[in-house]
Amino acid sequence: MNYYIKCFKNYVNFKGRASRKEFWWFSLIDIILIVVTITGDNLLNITVKELPYGYLFLLYSYALLLPRLAVTIRRLHDTNKSGLFVLIIFVPLVGSIWFLILMLRRGDEGDNDFGSDPYEIESQFKSGNVNIMVSDIPNAIKFYTESLGLKLKRNYNNHWAKIEGPGITIGLLLRGNETITGDSISITFEVANIEKSIAELEIKGIKFLPNEDEMIKLAFFTDPDNNPLYLVENK
Repeated sequence: MNYYIKCFKNYVNFKGRASRKEFWWFSLIDIILIVVTITGDNLLNITVKELPYGYLFLLYSYALLLPRLAVTIRRLHDTNKSGLFVLIIFVPLVGSIWFLILMLRRGDEGDNDFGSDPYEIESQFKSGNVNIMVSDIPNAIKFYTESLGLKLKRNYNNHWAKIEGPGITIGLLLRGNETITGDSISITFEVANIEKSIAELEIKGIKFLPNEDEMIKLAFFTDPDNNPLYLVENK
């Protein structure tokens, strides 16, 4: 259902790519709802003349016209084909078979001419950790490594450090960045390309706060309860 809702929200989005999973889950739910609307037309006796369907089906079909077209074009983009390839369906016999093959094909791995790999986007987070706000990064590192015996994984210019222990990863974040909400704890999601991740998450309605830290690539946002979250790009 999530893929169906995603396609409906992107009903006029003819850019980017759609994975096989997104296209076929949308198509499956679409077919189920078509059957439901036709059944409803017949139960309510509102079919159009001698046709087996009526106004519920027609209303639903018109509402889904653009979402169907948009997700189909994005699916073609996933195989690095122009959206104009949708017209091959009008070629007798061969066109329908070729179109079905394109819809069944695994999309290009990695980026192509139409954008990022949707499978990479779905799993864009490389790792995550709980962060503790500290006033002095070197002093905090000393405490967690020397006093607690944990391992320092990385230190980014004394602005953010990653500490690893048994079953836990702790981020030490320098206190003082005014874009961060909350008092002492937040959650970090590590990504490979922060610009791509921001773009994809903004499509889903997530709003990011400005980053004033030039020493490390960060992107701040919050969950519905205003708990602080952020992306960090580590290469």
